[in-house]
Amino acid sequence: MAVRTTLPGGQDVLAFNDIALVREPGRASAAVGISTLGHPFVRYAADAVIVATPTGSTAYSFSAGGPIVSPTVEGMLVVPAAAHSSFNRALVLSADEELQLDVLPSSGRLGVEVDGGLAGWVEAGDSIVITAVRAAAKVVRLGYTTFYERTRRKLRVNGSAEVDWVPLTA
Repeated sequence: MAVRTTLPGGQDVLAFNDIALVREPGRASAAVGISTLGHPFVRYAADAVIVATPTGSTAYSFSAGGPIVSPTVEGMLVVPAAAHSSFNRALVLSADEELQLDVLPSSGRLGVEVDGGLAGWVEAGDSIVITAVRAAAKVVRLGYTTFYERTRRKLRVNGSAEVDWVPLTA
């Protein structure tokens, strides 16, 4: 799965991990209104607002406190990074839901990062619409490991309580 948007200048972008609106260092925070299906839901004030795919849930989204999501789930995550507002929770949306991000008047200029690279800028008054793209690519894996094995290795997860854990058998 991927996510796509069109930047205010007309440039189409596609991301397999995430699209993030990121505050410019030394400037005001990212003040972003979140609407879905044409209805306003929440406003974030944060260092960044990240829209991630399930594949991207173990990248920038995870470092900002977002959940790990199985790649078999078809949906999008919206995660504020270093939120400055009282509502600082991640959202999980269906792949069928259109997501609109409105840059609010109190926001500084924001970089639009696409899979970690700077793709452009948005400013107060700009809006972008992000949609999911199902089956955007095929992944070839050599050998067999599960998503959870790869994620444990990538994130160096050894156990949250740091005690020996033996699964219960039936």
